[in-house]
This record gives sequence, structure tokens and C-alpha cells, in this order.
Amino acid sequence: MDKLIFKDEYDITTFTTNKDEIEEKAIDHYCNIGKVTHSPLSYDSSSPLREPWKSIYMPINMASQENINKLNRLITIMDELQEAIKDLPTKKAAEPNKISYEIIKQLPLQILEVILSLFNYILINEVTSEQFKLALLYPIPKPTWWNYDINHTRPIILSDCFHKLLVKIINS
Repeated sequence: MDKLIFKDEYDITTFTTNKDEIEEKAIDHYCNIGKVTHSPLSYDSSSPLREPWKSIYMPINMASQENINKLNRLITIMDELQEAIKDLPTKKAAEPNKISYEIIKQLPLQILEVILSLFNYILINEVTSEQFKLALLYPIPKPTWWNYDINHTRPIILSDCFHKLLVKIINS
């Protein structure tokens, strides 16, 4: 974004091209975009839930050992990694490291073995790459012309394709 229209603290519509101010306003906007203002209909955590919501949101007392073992297992089979890669979507944005799913699908077996070792290292040691923690947020204009008003955008977050691949394998 190189231009932005916003309401200042006096509710006056203001226009800026100042990069720092645009960044500050964008961060503030996206940090607060989902916040709910309290009203008489707002959820109150001190009030008990009614059925059917009460039973739906009841905490699970104990996860089965079988399910815990599934989460704690290593990715031991190359076929599992290759199957997950085969099912990756195409024509998706490659951010933040610019390595796309199309590139991952073309990797030779030797590189896939390194990726498999990396994923297992992450699972064994319960650590993740700093790169996995990075994501890029882009404001995408809604169907109408946004006219430099951030309220007429929706956020899209792009994260590392290898991170998404690991999550896909864990969730399957």
C-alpha cells in the first residue's frame, strides 16, 4: 500500500502517503478487525451455556492414547511425504520464501529425504524453523473499488509452503 485514507482521532477523514503511518494504521486495523464490541447480546463467560452448546463445548476429559500416539509419531515413510506433496494445490502464491508448491512437486528424491529428516527433527525435538513463524499479510480489495480505504479490503496471509506441508501431514 502506498496510499491510505483513514479516520483520525477526531473522526476526520485523512489521506496519507507516509509509509510509517500506513504501516501503523494497517497493523492497528488488522489487529482489531475481528474484535467484537460488547452489546447485550454478547457472550458472557460467567453465564452458563444453554443446550445444545453446553454439550458441544464441554471439555474432553481425556484424549485417547491412540490419538496421542498418532500426533507423536514420526513421518517414517517417504510414501507419506510424496503422497502429501502430490495432493498439494497448484497456482498458489509462493511467500515468504518464494518456494512454490510447483517447485516442491519437482524436487528430486535426495532433497525429499532431507525434507523428511527435517520434519522428523522438528517433531522429535519440538522445535520449528524461524522461517515457519513468518507470514506475510496482504490487503486484498473487496469486489468494490477500495479507494485507499483499508476497511474495503480483506486480509490474506501467506505462509511458508514447507510449514503448510508439515501441518498437512500431521493433520492427515
